[in-house]
Amino acid sequence: MFIYNHPSVAAQKAALAPGLYQGCAALYADESSNRTVLMAEYRASSERSICAVELILYSSVGDIEYRNFVRLTNGYWRNNHGEINQELSDFLPEDIENFRVFKNMKLIPQLIGTPIHPQKAAYLH
Repeated sequence: MFIYNHPSVAAQKAALAPGLYQGCAALYADESSNRTVLMAEYRASSERSICAVELILYSSVGDIEYRNFVRLTNGYWRNNHGEINQELSDFLPEDIENFRVFKNMKLIPQLIGTPIHPQKAAYLH
């Protein structure tokens, strides 16, 4: 979760409440485009709504672009550059609206903000 976590004001992982997060990802593609998109969505185990998203755009020439987003307490979304929009879709490239899901994947649960002490056994199920 959150490959890019720059220590700036817009540090995304730091914006999440400590706890266990569930995630799923989807690989999107379109025959008319030269790129593929991996979008991962996360929610706190105790919540129903998505609170964080990672987007990785792969081009056919090998370029990779990474973005991440968190939902703020007011319901707006912030990207890893500190920009804020009401809708997550406002951050997404327009051409991916036509992409179709190629593959769905369930992600392993992630523990955020809670230290794991080596002297105690810690298990994630």
